[in-house]
Amino acid sequence: MKRLILVPLFLLLAISGYAHFAALAQQVPRDPIAGNVAGNPVTGVFSGADTSSQAVTLTGATNKTTYICGFTISGLGATSATAVVATVASLAKGDGTGVTWSYTYVFASGATTVSQPLVVQFSMCIPASAIGASITVTVPGAAGNTATQINAHGYTL
Repeated sequence: MKRLILVPLFLLLAISGYAHFAALAQQVPRDPIAGNVAGNPVTGVFSGADTSSQAVTLTGATNKTTYICGFTISGLGATSATAVVATVASLAKGDGTGVTWSYTYVFASGATTVSQPLVVQFSMCIPASAIGASITVTVPGAAGNTATQINAHGYTL
C-alpha cells in the first residue's frame, strides 16, 4: 500500500522539478535556427559584511542589451532588526527611459541570526534601460552585519 502512495508522489515531484528546470533553461534565448544559446549569461556576486551599502552589477556590453532574470539577498542579521530598501536599476520603463524597482529586505535582530532570504525570479527577464547599459542590485547595509550575500543573474543579447 505504501508503494502505491509513494510512486505517484515521486512522479509528481519529478515532473514539478523538471518543469522548474525547463523554465529556467528557457530564460536565456536560443538562436531559432541553430538552436544554440544566443545570449551570453552574466552574473553579479557579493559576499561579505554589509554595514553601509553593497551592490552587484550585471555589466552591459557594447551594442547589446543586458537583461536581469532574478536575484537573491540573504545572510545574517545586524545589531538590531533593520528594514532596508534594496533597488534594481536601471530597468527599461517602456518609454525609452529608465526606472528603479524597489524591494524591502530585513536584516534579522542579532549578528549571528539568519535573515529571511529575499528571492526574486522574474517570469520574463527584464531589459536594462538602454543598449550597453548595466543593471545594478544595491542593498543598503545595517550596523553590525557580518555576512550578506547578493546574487543576480541574467544575460546580454
